[in-house]
Amino acid sequence: MVAMALLWNPAQTPDLFYLAQSYFGQLSAAETKLLGAVQTGTMAICGASANLADPSNAPTKSHEWGPTRSLRAALIRWLCIDPLARNKIGLSGIQVCGAQLIGELNLTYISVPFSINLVGCRLTENANLHSATLSELDLRATWVHSLTADCMNVTRRVFLSGGFRAEGEVRLADAQIGIDLVCEGGFFSNPAGVALNTEGIQVRGSISLRQGFHADGEVRMRGSNIGGNLDCDNGSFINKSSMALDADRMKVGGYIFFRNGFTAEGEVKLLNAEVGSNLECVNGKFKNPLQPSLPGSGRALNADSIKVRGYVFLCRGFSAEGQVNLLNADVGGDIECGKALFKGSPEHEAAASALCLDGTNVRGSLLLGEDFNAEGEVQASRAQIRGMLICDKARIKGTFIAQGTSVGGGLFWTRMVEPDQTELDLINSHMDALVDDAQSWPARGKLKIDGLTYDRFSSASTPKSARARLDWLSRQKVFAPQPYRQLARTSRNYGDDLGARRVLCEMERLRRKQEYAARNSLMRFSNSVWTWILRVTIGFGFHPARALWCLSALAIVGTILFSAGYDAGSLAPTEANAYAQFKATGTVPPYYEHFSPLIYSLENSLPILRFGLTDHWHPSLDPTWQYAGHRLTSRYVVWLLSPSSLRWIRWIQISLGWFFTTMGVAAVTGIVRKD
Repeated sequence: MVAMALLWNPAQTPDLFYLAQSYFGQLSAAETKLLGAVQTGTMAICGASANLADPSNAPTKSHEWGPTRSLRAALIRWLCIDPLARNKIGLSGIQVCGAQLIGELNLTYISVPFSINLVGCRLTENANLHSATLSELDLRATWVHSLTADCMNVTRRVFLSGGFRAEGEVRLADAQIGIDLVCEGGFFSNPAGVALNTEGIQVRGSISLRQGFHADGEVRMRGSNIGGNLDCDNGSFINKSSMALDADRMKVGGYIFFRNGFTAEGEVKLLNAEVGSNLECVNGKFKNPLQPSLPGSGRALNADSIKVRGYVFLCRGFSAEGQVNLLNADVGGDIECGKALFKGSPEHEAAASALCLDGTNVRGSLLLGEDFNAEGEVQASRAQIRGMLICDKARIKGTFIAQGTSVGGGLFWTRMVEPDQTELDLINSHMDALVDDAQSWPARGKLKIDGLTYDRFSSASTPKSARARLDWLSRQKVFAPQPYRQLARTSRNYGDDLGARRVLCEMERLRRKQEYAARNSLMRFSNSVWTWILRVTIGFGFHPARALWCLSALAIVGTILFSAGYDAGSLAPTEANAYAQFKATGTVPPYYEHFSPLIYSLENSLPILRFGLTDHWHPSLDPTWQYAGHRLTSRYVVWLLSPSSLRWIRWIQISLGWFFTTMGVAAVTGIVRKD
């Protein structure tokens, strides 16, 4: 009792001391300090000092503290529920530093108007604050086995920070906190289950899981409602076997920060979450690679149907080992992924995707810019992007899939790194503009653009000529006519009608080749011949002028042959008198039509031309004809210029003339053209 008298001044707390002693009997030094401190609004310092950095205050050494620093948890409960005791406690509430609490701290369904601050303490058993009402809860640097605070109502802040440590589940499900929940520097360990559970929590301010926060086990935040920010910068979330952070349906009025040293081993899940500002993952590390033996592996960041009013930053040091999933996300600003690594599992079909943006609505731009590095598929099918889709200096080791995607500001596919490793799939997509360079085009067989539409080619470096673009189209994995028609339409818009017709001609050639590929050899041969004829004569109907060139060539060749045949005496007048004079003297009467090889050839080549010369001159029918030209002429030339050969040549010329003329008319009228 002498020692007790030295610790307690009856002038200060006579009533509270005697009241406590009547309930608990002999009081320890720490309990006596607490009874005095609660009435003066000060902290009961049970150790050598209030300095939490003092090694003697480390909860790991609580076994060395001795009985003088022991405090029964039941005494704190009594101070909160006993009317006489509670009336003697000031607004500062219960403040303890460096004590070891013996027994379970049970404050369930208790409503007290003051705060409870247990700083640098060690609780030997669990703490239960289910449905408790407090002004503030401060457990900085305190160690507990587990903490249950479901439906707890705290007017101001809750501190589980600054070295706080839990070796079992910490539950704050459906709790209500008036300002902030601060867990920075806290250590939450429950490897076999949930380490921190804030499911359904209502926090008017922010939740801070940052600056040394560490969870070994699942952090569950389903349905949480946070008025401010969720700040996880430099936090560590470890649950390799399953979920590192489960925040389905979470609502955050401000920002979500997974930045600057943030580490997650296990899935980070934000399904149907709502973010009032930005989702920022700059320099964040997400790791959950596919492991066939672990059912929950394969997705590093899963944010299906998330709604972000601001921007999404997955960039500048961001890395994900496992799929990043923003399926059907709604983003008010840009999605930026430059200087980041996305690593899927291409060897496993179920987890081949490194980044999934299917169905995403982006009101800004999708920026897969410099040093964007994806190992696996990048999926952006059915996405709606109002700004630009920029892939510049990016490396995609896999397939970039953007089927059915609409891009209001244009697709930029430029300066790609190792483009031969990328397969580009833009089937049924629409781009306002297409900006690319030939060096970034995929290798042959790695381009899918059937159904792709675009209004124009933009940028001076973008190839626009039909010749260059045909090289681009030739890289398609499977031939499809629509991309050729689209290119022709765009070429016409640029005033390149010749280029457009060249594109359509190539389209028809490939179409015919594909159409007859499965036929028998005879059909393939006949089709090849007919295809060659159509291509040479009229360019499949897209170059009708070629028929005129064919007719001109036919007329020129005929002119040469008929001129040489005339000199060789193979052509003769059809009238008897003129023929007799021509055979005798080599001339015709003055009244008779003189021979002109050019007019004669034109009249044979062009059915619509009739000068009458072909009625007056024919290859000779004289069976005694002898070559009248140079005697050293080759016998093959003599045979070619003989009347019988010229007769056949004339018949062929007339037939080809009709054929070329008919084909030209068919091309002009569009009968043979498939435009």
